[in-house]
Amino acid sequence: MEKTAKKVKKFRCWDCGSLNTIKWGERLGKQRFKCKNCGLLLTRSNSGVKHKNLEHWFREWIVGKQTFSQLVKSSGYSERTLKRLFYSYLERYPTWHINKKERVNLLIDGTYFANKVCLVLYRDNTVKTTLLYRLTDGE
Repeated sequence: MEKTAKKVKKFRCWDCGSLNTIKWGERLGKQRFKCKNCGLLLTRSNSGVKHKNLEHWFREWIVGKQTFSQLVKSSGYSERTLKRLFYSYLERYPTWHINKKERVNLLIDGTYFANKVCLVLYRDNTVKTTLLYRLTDGE
């Protein structure tokens, strides 16, 4: 019988952003990790870091144009988990209020996905920031 490789979730260092972390004992019943890049010790139960990690993978999917299979390999999360999280992010898009007297140089870009949904980004070209994004199924 062949042994199947066990999937290991990779943890991103909140200080330097590296995925090069190793298990480093336990503290108060929680698994600790050490970043081999910067030497920082961290635990996996930090919800703020977990949220930041998931946002990183979301940006890789949207901006980096990575596929789910690529993200599964690099993140350690299952495709089902990533899809559930990403679609929940897309349903809670931010709103941006522009003052009537404020001049805005707006750049609009749309990306179509396989399920016939389009992600529309509204960016301020002057400040280089995304003001709003939304999903649509039509022009």
